[in-house]
Amino acid sequence: MAAPRSTSRDSGGRFQASKEPKAKPVQVWLKPDVLQRLDTYCAFYGVGRGRAIGHLLQGALPDPNWLPPVIDLLEEADPAAALANEPDHSQHEQRQALTPMPCFHVGDRVCNKASGRCGVIADEPLLWVEPGPSSTGMRGEGHWSYAVAWDGQLGLTIRYAGYLLVPEGVV
Repeated sequence: MAAPRSTSRDSGGRFQASKEPKAKPVQVWLKPDVLQRLDTYCAFYGVGRGRAIGHLLQGALPDPNWLPPVIDLLEEADPAAALANEPDHSQHEQRQALTPMPCFHVGDRVCNKASGRCGVIADEPLLWVEPGPSSTGMRGEGHWSYAVAWDGQLGLTIRYAGYLLVPEGVV
């Protein structure tokens, strides 16, 4: 009778899922150059792709406690789509009049106010986050959400609220 294996990898070194996995599988599509850089990172640290992605995302993703209690506050900044979904056009016009113009555009270089980390606004849709409840119970202000390709993040983009960003060189 063979002794039970103490690791969760097969003889080829591949991860074997147990009945109660500590992690959930996620399917990700990466460009060849990003995949090559990921594999280089994996070889350097002696970890698999999943653990490497976890390492890279751990410091990049915001704490879930910072997220508003209602996740569906994001809406694309496409006036035609918003108008089509709006039952009362006057309500839409009022909201649009109160929505400020975005401060940043695709290709703008920005820095995070808190850390001075720099990146570029990515070519992804701008999202407007409607005003909602804040942690103090008061109604928070609405803001633009930008996809930022931070320098050194190997092609990953991360969404940041506009009030957390400043043009590069200001920090």
